Amino acid sequence: MDDQPLAIVVSTAEAADFFAEEAFAMAGCTLLRAHTLYEATELCKSRNPDLLVIPLKIEGESLIPYLTMCKAEKQISVIVIAESDQINDAAEAMRVGADDCLFHPFSNARLTRTLRSVTGTGTARQPATASHRAEVKAANDGDAPDSGPASRLPEPVHGMIGTTPEMRRLFRKIDAAASVSDPVLIHGEIGTGRSTFARAIHDASSRAGAPFVTLDCAALDPETLETELSPANPSGAVARAGRGTLLIDRVDELDTRLQARLLPLVAQHATPDGAAATARMIATMSRTPAQALAEGRLREDFYYALNVLAFALPPLRMRGGDVGNILLTKTRDIAKALGREAPDLRGPALSVLSTYRWPGNLTELVNTLRGVLLTCGEVISTRDLPTDVLEEETLSSLRPPNSHGTAARGDLAPLIGRPLAEIERAVIEATIASEGGSIPRAAKVLDVSPSTIYRKREGWTRLD
Repeated sequence: MDDQPLAIVVSTAEAADFFAEEAFAMAGCTLLRAHTLYEATELCKSRNPDLLVIPLKIEGESLIPYLTMCKAEKQISVIVIAESDQINDAAEAMRVGADDCLFHPFSNARLTRTLRSVTGTGTARQPATASHRAEVKAANDGDAPDSGPASRLPEPVHGMIGTTPEMRRLFRKIDAAASVSDPVLIHGEIGTGRSTFARAIHDASSRAGAPFVTLDCAALDPETLETELSPANPSGAVARAGRGTLLIDRVDELDTRLQARLLPLVAQHATPDGAAATARMIATMSRTPAQALAEGRLREDFYYALNVLAFALPPLRMRGGDVGNILLTKTRDIAKALGREAPDLRGPALSVLSTYRWPGNLTELVNTLRGVLLTCGEVISTRDLPTDVLEEETLSSLRPPNSHGTAARGDLAPLIGRPLAEIERAVIEATIASEGGSIPRAAKVLDVSPSTIYRKREGWTRLD
């Protein structure tokens, strides 16, 4: 284990969840933590680390001078951690020698790929994490630990697990949305929990005792949808919702003619919550608003009326340490539903599941875990995991950091005839993906400065 790269992470206790031990273990690194610049400096003197992971600022003080010193005096590899409003500082950090930059929020998988790229650990090793070593030592000493990972799980908020800054912001937004009757638009990838957020808003509001009616626009034919949305239909969705909440699920699949019919209902705002005589409108979609508008799937007047309170749900791959907590929580919950003891999920199996990209997000995660729990024993090992999850882990381990696979680039044929701005975005995002998510490396390929890409992405986020 002595030949493993030693990484020192400087972070506040609050931000520590973003730097899961499993991510460093998967990258073949040994992890040490420091909560102040003084602690980091002392560790650098005594331990001679290979890698330093630092924020751009600590307590308002820029760490770029410290970065410059580390590169000049100790030749330590450095990864800087930036916030979305620190684009210029991030560009300056790269200019003075940072090896890579990660922007909050980032996933365990993204962190692992960056660590491998910077330290040169191309294949994943499975070193024991510090917590696992402590458990093994306690067991060998005849004193088993009092609590495992499951006992340290965070408490759910609105029935959901989320400790990242972005998720905490969304939880606060649920409380704000619940206090008024303005329409809500929730968008996010498939499986990110759009309906769960909608229900949480309803349950936290004064309408909680009234009906919560869901109308799935993708599952019903146009004639049925027209009947359901007719205010004159006493058994339609609008009437059934009463003074409760009407969820228009996958509204981007609703005919634009019927969107016009909903405009009067959407336009009825009321404050405080519950003052309206009709249902509160919540709509969800898997496309971003910009995509739905560009594809003609969303009327502009309907969108502008609906877009009062907007929730952009992050995919699992962007939720950092949340993934491990969700895995452990869902393992416990699924086991209870199956009437069995929760199996032990830790070590390599937890590392693989935590760094998997989860393209189907929470839906895929829950179904995968259920399949595992139906067949596994008292301990979940990598042998119990689905083939597609293991294959993705193997490919991630073997793929060179600068590989340009055709899967990452995708088929450009669909871009023909589309606006130049959309093509530019597609090419930039495809290049970032092909570079393992690294914006600095993508910038080198595209022959632009990293700050140019950061600014473009910030602009796209505002549009989304």
